[in-house]
Amino acid sequence: MKGKKLLLWKEILVDLQYKDAGVIDDVIKGFSLTGWPEYSLDHLLKLAPALNAAVTVALTSATDGEHDQFVWDETQKEVEQGWLYPADHCKPECIAKRYPLQQANKVRLMDDFSINGVNAAYGLREKLRVQSIDQLCSYLAYILDHCNDPVALELVGRMFDFKQAYRQFGVDPYHHELLKIAVRKPGGSYKLFRVGALPFGAVGSVTYTAFLRISNCTSFIALKALHLVLTAFFDDFTVVCSKPETTPSAWRRCSGCWEFGLPIRETRPLPSMAFSKPWGS
Repeated sequence: MKGKKLLLWKEILVDLQYKDAGVIDDVIKGFSLTGWPEYSLDHLLKLAPALNAAVTVALTSATDGEHDQFVWDETQKEVEQGWLYPADHCKPECIAKRYPLQQANKVRLMDDFSINGVNAAYGLREKLRVQSIDQLCSYLAYILDHCNDPVALELVGRMFDFKQAYRQFGVDPYHHELLKIAVRKPGGSYKLFRVGALPFGAVGSVTYTAFLRISNCTSFIALKALHLVLTAFFDDFTVVCSKPETTPSAWRRCSGCWEFGLPIRETRPLPSMAFSKPWGS
């Protein structure tokens, strides 16, 4: 939480009458990654010994993989960042398995919280909304319908995102002790690590509530308080404005509007979009 301006963040949300201003309280205390009446925590803990054994046996019996060293080295970096903590076996515990996922030009570390039942023990009756290309097109259509200035119809955009995204936020003390990740050591055996930051692979971290609540409240501030044309898709924010508004100070305002101690980076500019109204409209 170092450097995060949480009081300011919450005061702005309260002043704007944001309905989920309590998200900042959850940021302070940490997020829970279980909680679902159809698959209770008690039920999860009864199954945990067998599920944990299956995870550790799979790691110790696996053959050496080409990415084992990379996974181990990256895990040590996460320990240095304070996202993971070396741990030993103790009860109760729910052990996830870390594995490498080869993508186009990089390897991503994945933490399987389905294999240990944790993902089944978390859910919502309704899912939170993400703003996709449909919302952006709706904004552009509105501008086209209501703007009579041809200069303002030459639009440009930028994309921003959170650095380390979900890693900026932590789990609550109970899940910090309960949830562990097993990482295969190069050459065999494994090591356990307690979860500190929200793990990628737990549905409670990203898909359902924790990070989406943070993303939604920051985009609300940008829309409501600063009147930016903006969409939020998980940790990706797309901002659109007319070309005369693209001064360096304006783009700094776009990125700075969410900086409550959260590191923001510009990922890429968007191509210019020139629009004109049909004749006689």
